[in-house]
Amino acid sequence: MTTLEDAASGSQPAPSAVEPAPSAVEPAPSAVEPAPSAGLLADLEAEFAALWQLRKVRAREFAGLLHPHLDPTALPLLGELGTGGPLRPTEIAERLHLDPSTVSRQLAATEKLGLVVRVPDPRDARARLVDLTPQARGKFTAYRRELLARWRSSLGAWDPGEVETLTKLLHRVRQDW
Repeated sequence: MTTLEDAASGSQPAPSAVEPAPSAVEPAPSAVEPAPSAGLLADLEAEFAALWQLRKVRAREFAGLLHPHLDPTALPLLGELGTGGPLRPTEIAERLHLDPSTVSRQLAATEKLGLVVRVPDPRDARARLVDLTPQARGKFTAYRRELLARWRSSLGAWDPGEVETLTKLLHRVRQDW
């Protein structure tokens, strides 16, 4: 510890044999948080599993709003087109972390249902973009309204700060996963 006399004289005290110098690599012991217990992690996993199952049920419901024969697994693809506009199939695959062959199959199926259309890429005449058809865009807008209404209903009694915190924590989980 530096005393007022040391500071005034510009000298530093000799390092203490008892107190090691703080490490730039290791955090101070008080800053280290204990790891979550196995039971806590199991509870968290169970909640994620239950949410995932509920999401699958809701996806089937929402897919029916867009088209009675739409496979619910194509909803994320349509979501990217609905919120991101026309995209190359490779961009969709990257954004959704899917294999390009999976995206290709989903695009073929949604194109057959009249939900997507391939258009020339104005930046590269050799390439094609995929976009929602005007009819599908209208249905997608209605789907998003319904989805947001359900979120409002589910979280309507929550404080906005709690929703923001939950969103940030889920983003952190996704980034660290």
